[in-house]
Amino acid sequence: MPAVVDAVAPVPVVAAGGIADGRGLAAALALGADAAWIGTRFLLSEEAATADAYRLTPWPPPPYGAPRSSTSASVPLPSGTSR
Repeated sequence: MPAVVDAVAPVPVVAAGGIADGRGLAAALALGADAAWIGTRFLLSEEAATADAYRLTPWPPPPYGAPRSSTSASVPLPSGTSR
């Protein structure tokens, strides 16, 4: 990321992808990002105003969907797929 920040200066850099907690945010900022785009991870939280139909729909297994976690492991996958 530092090379990107240097290459596009003075354009602000927004880090995105795989940032799901404070540690990830801190890492992105430490590497030179001006901000972070976070959100997909939080769609599945109970506090989010996400429709149950969306929240309960199984995500595809990594690398195509949400990272593996105790929450994603508890969601049943469609028949014919595996983790």
